[in-house]
Amino acid sequence: MPRAALLTSQFNVFVDGGTKLLGLADVVMPNYEALSETVTGAGLMGEIEVPSRGHFTALQFTLNFRSLLDQPISLAVSMVHHFDLRSAQSYEDTTTFERGEAKERYSILGPVLRFDHGKRAPHSPWDAVIVVAVRRVEHYLDGKQVLEIDTLNEKYVHNGQDIYRDVRAAIGA
Repeated sequence: MPRAALLTSQFNVFVDGGTKLLGLADVVMPNYEALSETVTGAGLMGEIEVPSRGHFTALQFTLNFRSLLDQPISLAVSMVHHFDLRSAQSYEDTTTFERGEAKERYSILGPVLRFDHGKRAPHSPWDAVIVVAVRRVEHYLDGKQVLEIDTLNEKYVHNGQDIYRDVRAAIGA
């Protein structure tokens, strides 16, 4: 069944095994950008950009809050936390045009890098921000793992394919 993604119907973020974070406005997911090197020399007409297999720029996960009462305050800077984002992704079947909800889940582990308490104004939400330095991220769609990146344990799996396997084998890991 071909599905056309429509929107995020709703999401929740749970921290450290089950506490639902309240006061969240939105989240910014990690940006997966490969480390790369510009290569030039004999046999090349100019330069080419070569991405390193399995090496990424620093991954970050950002949580934006409209309120910071009890729960977020407990997330101390430099302490490692486990964030479990669960969302319902609305889609439409392109043949029957029926709507459905796909289950999406991100499991993110890492230390809090930054905790910005934001500004205050009368009759306004806060604009507090927590930034997490991602050490491991796993992404699941309808219960199937589609991505795993674990920078400290040399794992990079995409749609079941171990992208970093040949590198680990070459160095005897």
